[in-house]
Amino acid sequence: MQMGPASGAIAQSGASAMLKSTIAADLCEVLAPYNTRASVTLGAATWIVTADKTE
Repeated sequence: MQMGPASGAIAQSGASAMLKSTIAADLCEVLAPYNTRASVTLGAATWIVTADKTE
C-alpha cells in the first residue's frame, strides 16, 4: 500500500509485518475489479442539501 486512506491506517495500526502484508493482499484482491491502468475507480455519489426555515 503506497497511497490512499488504507495505507495510513495500516501503517499506524501497530500490526505485525505479516498481518500488514495479509491486509494489503486482501485489499488488492477485493479492489482488483476496479483497477484501471491509472487508478482504482469506485462509484460514488454525494448529496449536498441545504434548507432554510421560511417564516
